[in-house]
Amino acid sequence: MYLVCQPDGQPYTAGGFRAAFGEHMRECFAKKAIEQRFTFQDLRAKSGSDSRDGRLLGHFDKRTLQRVYRRKPEHVDPVR
Repeated sequence: MYLVCQPDGQPYTAGGFRAAFGEHMRECFAKKAIEQRFTFQDLRAKSGSDSRDGRLLGHFDKRTLQRVYRRKPEHVDPVR
């Protein structure tokens, strides 16, 4: 079973996937659905940034999650 496949169930080639992803990205920009470009690999990093631990990504050491995937700024309360 493939996670990302064509409508007929066949796997994409690398070039075919890049073309389909690029076309979808252009459509999203045209519809103003997104404001900033991102890559398919950025989706994994976002899920890592959103998760509390790394188990969703298969990492059981939180240090790996912090070092590799945390891309969102950390919100802290200012010192008074």
